[in-house]
Amino acid sequence: MRYTYEFKKKAVELYRQGKWIDAPNDIINLKNFHDMIVRWHHLEESNTSDCLKHYGTNKKWSPEEKYELVARVIAGDTITSVAYTVGINSGLLAQWIRKYKIWGYNGLVGRRKGRKPKESAMKKMNINNPRKLNESEYEELIRLRAEITYIKAENEAIKKEIALREEREAALLKAKKQQSSKNSKKKGYLLKHLLKAMNMARSTYYFEINKTDPVAIRNEELLLVIKKIFVENKGRYGVRRVYMELKNRGYNVNHKRVQRLMHDAGLFGKRPKEKYHSYKGEVGKVADNVINRNFSTTLPLQKWTTDVSQFNFSWGKCYLSPILDMNTNEIISYDLALSPNLEQIKRMLDSGMYESDRLLPTTYIPEATKQLHPAPQRSCPVYNTGNNPED
Repeated sequence: MRYTYEFKKKAVELYRQGKWIDAPNDIINLKNFHDMIVRWHHLEESNTSDCLKHYGTNKKWSPEEKYELVARVIAGDTITSVAYTVGINSGLLAQWIRKYKIWGYNGLVGRRKGRKPKESAMKKMNINNPRKLNESEYEELIRLRAEITYIKAENEAIKKEIALREEREAALLKAKKQQSSKNSKKKGYLLKHLLKAMNMARSTYYFEINKTDPVAIRNEELLLVIKKIFVENKGRYGVRRVYMELKNRGYNVNHKRVQRLMHDAGLFGKRPKEKYHSYKGEVGKVADNVINRNFSTTLPLQKWTTDVSQFNFSWGKCYLSPILDMNTNEIISYDLALSPNLEQIKRMLDSGMYESDRLLPTTYIPEATKQLHPAPQRSCPVYNTGNNPED
């Protein structure tokens, strides 16, 4: 809020009498209003009464005037006292002091506010009618152009050389270095600049270009045979089968050499389809876990274990289902079948229960077994727990 000169003068006079002027209605913080009246009092004491007047424009302080005020603060005066003597805000003086400590006297020089001009303040050159160069300037221009051309070629060669250093073999490094020179030469760089940047003799460059690879020549015949085998078998042969076929044809080569040649030529055999898996997850009701991984026993015929094993033969498949006693590790009974079904399990259990009835007739049939296999069963149990709940 801006106050008039008369209001300020009256507020200062009442303050000197020990009274406060009535605050305007829009004043929220009365303490800040009283502090402002105290500042008006100090300003009038340090300066004339005209310092309370409001001028239309702010005073522009020159760098010399700013430096004089900053020097007074540095000499020992407080920021508030110096600001009161000249009638400015203490925060503005503190900002000048901070700029002086960072940039020195240049920080007190006023800078242009706002965006930078789009066009440079310098006078634009007339591109259509340029000034003619004298002899020394023309020679300097030719020298700079040649130097720029050499720097571009040197940068291109350095990029290629950094990539080439990552290669392990020296022979491959030389070959790629020569290829780098070829590629750089195709881009329009002079050969003498490229050779100078790569520190390579001209004779070495042409020697690498005209040199033939003896390893590639030695592998030409073998590579043709490998491609022929690959095509004859409709792309189904991989490295191992191609290697075996080469041995059958009388070629005594290493499998690593065959693998390298096939990979370089892009010959990859077809992969077989994924095998069929008949497992479909949990189907039906799962019996209670009575054993709970407690396989220890004290007497025979307490706990049995069984599993179905598959055997592959030339004439087909055979399935073996045995019963093993966990106490004696004795095979109680077993059954062989061409199909793993419930009939095989029943036959195995019938045989096992016959032995258990003969050795230990006091047995029972668990309720979980009756729920899983509702088919009619004989009086013998599926397995013997050794603990009859009816006893």
